[in-house]
Amino acid sequence: MSSVQSGNLTLDGNIVSGTPSTVSYNITSTTVLTAQNNICINQTSGFCWTTAGAQGTLRNNTFRGVALANVVQTVGSSDLGRSTPSFVYNANGVIQNLVASETGSTGSKYVLREWFYDIAGSGWIQQRMLTGN
Repeated sequence: MSSVQSGNLTLDGNIVSGTPSTVSYNITSTTVLTAQNNICINQTSGFCWTTAGAQGTLRNNTFRGVALANVVQTVGSSDLGRSTPSFVYNANGVIQNLVASETGSTGSKYVLREWFYDIAGSGWIQQRMLTGN
């Protein structure tokens, strides 16, 4: 998929199976994004996502038979879905954590699932799920 530099981009309900030449979804620098309900299956090389500088909504995407290292390409601090977003959202945005892993201390471990943008509080809030470990 080509990179979209401006304008609206909606990726909803797509399935990519197998290994692409480099990346399945390149949303680098896309500024008005809705990427949801997409599936990457058995991707053993390359990346499912390249997200550097992208802004918008990223949620409910699924990875089956894909190593964590192949989920999202590491480009820099503006990789959407890798760390707390730095852009200001003008609605109640949701950003899926594409590199979720268990963290915390014994008895209180959790997985950071996604970030929600709180307009009233003007910032991103973590949604954590306790694992019971």
